[in-house]
Amino acid sequence: MGFDTSATKSIFFIASVIVAVVLSGVFTGVTYKLSSDIDTRGSMLSSVLKSDIEIINDPENVPYNATTNELIIYVKNTGKNILPTSDLTIIIDGFVVSQDNFSIEMLGGYTSWSPGVVIKITIIESLSAGDHKIKVVLNNGVYDEMYFRI
Repeated sequence: MGFDTSATKSIFFIASVIVAVVLSGVFTGVTYKLSSDIDTRGSMLSSVLKSDIEIINDPENVPYNATTNELIIYVKNTGKNILPTSDLTIIIDGFVVSQDNFSIEMLGGYTSWSPGVVIKITIIESLSAGDHKIKVVLNNGVYDEMYFRI
C-alpha cells in the first residue's frame, strides 16, 4: 500500500512541475510582450508631447490668389522635436488635399523643420469666397487648425 501512495504522489508531483514549467513560459512571454508594448507606447507619447505646431497666418488676411488658386499658409514648429515635413496632411473644409496639390518651402535657409523654424505651404485649391477651415496634421496626430475668410 505504501508503494501505491508513493507512486501516486510522484505522478502528481511530476505533473505539477510540468504545469509550472509550461505556465512560467507563458507568463514570461506575456510579460515580455507587455513590457515591449509599454515601451513603444511611451515612445509614441513622448513624441506627441514634444511635438507641436502653430499656423501663424492672420485669419483675416490669408494670402489667396483666386486666379491661380494658390493659398499660402505659414506653420511654425513650436515643439521640441525636429519634425518631418514629408508626412504632413492638409485638410481644408473637411477634405484632404492631395500631396500633389501642395508644396513646402523651408524659410530662413534651414534644411530641417527644427523648433522655431517656419515653413511656407503653398496649396493649389479652388476656394469660394467666404469662411473656411484649414487643418495641418503631423504624422503622429498632432495638429493645428485655423478658421479664415477669403
